Amino acid sequence: MGQSVNRDTSETVEKSPEVDHVVGNTKHCPESEIEAWFVGSSIVKRAFLAARDRPGGVSLGLQRLGINMWWQGKGGMIWTDMYKKIKTLLKVNDKPQYLIMHCAANDMGKTKELIENVKTTLGKIQLLLPDTKIIWS
Repeated sequence: MGQSVNRDTSETVEKSPEVDHVVGNTKHCPESEIEAWFVGSSIVKRAFLAARDRPGGVSLGLQRLGINMWWQGKGGMIWTDMYKKIKTLLKVNDKPQYLIMHCAANDMGKTKELIENVKTTLGKIQLLLPDTKIIWS
């Protein structure tokens, strides 16, 4: 099960004019923060667990730039689970500016089927999140 980032707002961080300009131009974000979702298989889940115990924490040190990370990893996730998972996440959170997906390792034995599923699912995700930059690793 994925984890949500604890967004501690008690710390005031000074930003350079360049960062203010970049962060200030983000869409969907009234607090001038960038939302990035990491969604995928157990690798995402393990990456979250490793990040929370390191300097920079689950935001990987990027919270000082106004970037919030939301980790959603599920063991055994296959590619066809991705669209449904994203639709579920949209019920509890606003659309992200960035969607980083790490999935399909559990589909490797079904190459032809996987290729078709990826094409179909990416098209559906683009329609669902038209202003979101999609990254697949």
